Amino acid sequence: MHSEKLRIIYFYQYFGTTKGGWSTRVYEMCRRWVDEGHEVTVITSPYDKSDIEAFKGWRQHFAIDGIDVIVLNVPQSNKDSTLKRIFRFLQYIVLAVYYVFRLRYDVAVASSGPITVGFLGLVAKKIRRKKFVFEVRDMWPEGSVQLGVLKNKLLIKLSYWFEHLCYKNAHLIVACSEGMKADIYNRFHYKNIVVVPNACDTQFFAPFANAPMPAAYRGKKLVVYAGSLGVMDHCMQIMEAARLLDTKKHPDVMFLIIGDGIERSMMEAYKQEHQLHHVEFLGLIPKTQVAPLLTHAVCSIVCFKNVPVLNTVSPNKMFDAFAAGVPIVQTTQGWIKDMLAEHHAGITVRPDEPADMMAAIEVYLSDDNRRSVDASNARALATGVFSRDKCADDMLQAIKEAYKLSWAKKAAKRLGEEQQRKGLQQRIKFVVDWYTPSSHATSLRMRPWVDALQQSGKFIITVHTDKGSKGQAGVLPNFFSTPDNRTKPYVRFVQEVLLGTELFIKVLFAPRQVVVISSPPFIVSCLVALGCFVSRKPYVFDVRDIYPLVYANSGFISRNGLVFKLLFRISKYCYNNSLFTSTVTPLLVGYIQNTGKKADVQLIKNGFNGKLFIPTADKKKNSRWLSMATLDNFRIQSYWWKL
Repeated sequence: MHSEKLRIIYFYQYFGTTKGGWSTRVYEMCRRWVDEGHEVTVITSPYDKSDIEAFKGWRQHFAIDGIDVIVLNVPQSNKDSTLKRIFRFLQYIVLAVYYVFRLRYDVAVASSGPITVGFLGLVAKKIRRKKFVFEVRDMWPEGSVQLGVLKNKLLIKLSYWFEHLCYKNAHLIVACSEGMKADIYNRFHYKNIVVVPNACDTQFFAPFANAPMPAAYRGKKLVVYAGSLGVMDHCMQIMEAARLLDTKKHPDVMFLIIGDGIERSMMEAYKQEHQLHHVEFLGLIPKTQVAPLLTHAVCSIVCFKNVPVLNTVSPNKMFDAFAAGVPIVQTTQGWIKDMLAEHHAGITVRPDEPADMMAAIEVYLSDDNRRSVDASNARALATGVFSRDKCADDMLQAIKEAYKLSWAKKAAKRLGEEQQRKGLQQRIKFVVDWYTPSSHATSLRMRPWVDALQQSGKFIITVHTDKGSKGQAGVLPNFFSTPDNRTKPYVRFVQEVLLGTELFIKVLFAPRQVVVISSPPFIVSCLVALGCFVSRKPYVFDVRDIYPLVYANSGFISRNGLVFKLLFRISKYCYNNSLFTSTVTPLLVGYIQNTGKKADVQLIKNGFNGKLFIPTADKKKNSRWLSMATLDNFRIQSYWWKL
């Protein structure tokens, strides 16, 4: 499998497509990843708002647009009691954990809520040793606590502990809004957070833009709410606002309530009590039927209960409105309010103030120019900042970087921060077979690196090399000699083991620093890498020849033998766990990428006119750089040394 092609398992209980009336975030993301050649398996369950329905048996297995979908028969509904929902969450976990162990994958994505799904990511990391990505769609358990759903003090304490456990162990945290990211960072100070908001499916809504108004509503001005009718949505404020509509002034206005939830019966009773004939409930309908109604709406309503945690939400109903080119009237007081103030794609009103909501709706009913401008701005957001293609690519790139995250990169980050904080010079240790004479292949390659770093005056450089190089500043000669290529294979093997053991011990007890390892000698370099691993020192693995293929091609070992397979696995480990792996030709780059899927490989050619030549130059500054990579917020942030 090519190094860039990942196998992703996605644990999400509410998966659905455009044939249903529920969020299609995971479906839209995954189908785009599949189109790029990645393998994606979604482990889900039936949900009364999606197109995944309950069935007989305990599981179903089918493909949707290339996505491998496994449905566990654990029906979910927001109308269920709290105890029943908790039981269903736990039942899903018990069944889904089988696939944590059964399937082959590189990355496990656990999408919360409910937060219990994080358990599957923890098992994937701790037992299967896979990368764990924790996607935060709702702030659990904070939302349940503020809404009064979770009241037991012991359960609250356990829930917060488990939430922290998930964040602490995730290689990557994906927040659905800037508000969520800020909340997580302010409480736990983790930096490995990226924001990938819910997005706009402009391609889905585009065909409906020029379609005629559905016959049942021709001549009407539609005010649409399309979303859940649950406790957190608090849609009674829409009913109270609708009651304030001046029907004599606006006899052609119709409020359409699309969706279902625990508050629907209360809302319908309110309609009957106050004879609100201009309000109509359509229930749950497929997204294909929602689109033509939303596209022709004057505005769309986005509302939530007035609790602080809901100011961080990333509601699909807003993104669908933007995709349809429709401005919104919304009640949250967090990042959405700030975004609307900047981009003018809707109006923010105070929550629980129906008069304010009706006044904002009145603006769009009465001012066609204002409505047109805001609609245009909404469409611009949909095709730009909140484009589904952009958001899917952003999340995939973040997953790729998390997948390639090695302990060496984390160690380099911590080491760099510590040295910067204490004002210390950075130490770099080179382990090479020959440093002199200058005509030797290793010397030709390594000396420009050492010279460039020394000339900068920012680093303390030491070079472990053959005893023939003694007497030079910063050079520490080895006790054992460099293996001789002219000796018999078994003699060379013993020489490499002896020298490798010596260097293993030296690296093991050396001060913490970055280690640059030159390979070959292969056995020596692998033992040095082992010393770095044990002592948690980040290392750069510089490769000039491909071992163990060299041994096999020379007839020393068989490519089908156990020794070859063992050495191959060792080389793969060295590539995957390095700070980065450098090599000399594009052919070797391709080989290393296909050997170590997690390897961060850089093409760095040999010395050129006494300077290091790197083809991937900085185009803006027209400079050439030598980089030693470290990590910040899961994006490569490099220490650069100009040559």
